[in-house]
Amino acid sequence: MLFERIANRCPSVRLVGAAYTSNFRLAFSKKSDDGSGKATLVASVEKQDVVYGVLFSIATEERGALDRAEGLGNGYERTDRLPVILVGTNSETVATAYIASPSACDASRVPYDWYRDLALAGAIQNGLPGPYVQELRKVIAIPDPNPKRERRLEALEILRKAGFRDA
Repeated sequence: MLFERIANRCPSVRLVGAAYTSNFRLAFSKKSDDGSGKATLVASVEKQDVVYGVLFSIATEERGALDRAEGLGNGYERTDRLPVILVGTNSETVATAYIASPSACDASRVPYDWYRDLALAGAIQNGLPGPYVQELRKVIAIPDPNPKRERRLEALEILRKAGFRDA
């Protein structure tokens, strides 16, 4: 959800706005090769379950780069028909989302703090509802056991550039 992160992957990115989808909940249960949990949407039958996010547009030719960055085919599947409601306009549209396959999930997984912080920073940056931001703050996260992990260092630099970490 953090603009700077997606802009690193897809330079054509344009912000459309905050959006939400119903009948899903957010979980950090996707098994990562680094041992942590990554974010995914999990279907829910509860009407009150809502997941907020940020809708971006990117150039068609950058879709492959986004697919690779999001792990398409490595436990994530892409849907191009996720119904979402744009916050503030209540207009419905469809979005692309990457959702973990059930076989790629493990409810005991926990995200690393830097990964959770990327989601939290994106939520704050894009003005997602306060209660939703508070729920993200409550997500249990652990320190990365490899402080020199390239993805960690990249995330910390993006958070710094976006103003969410000290220089």
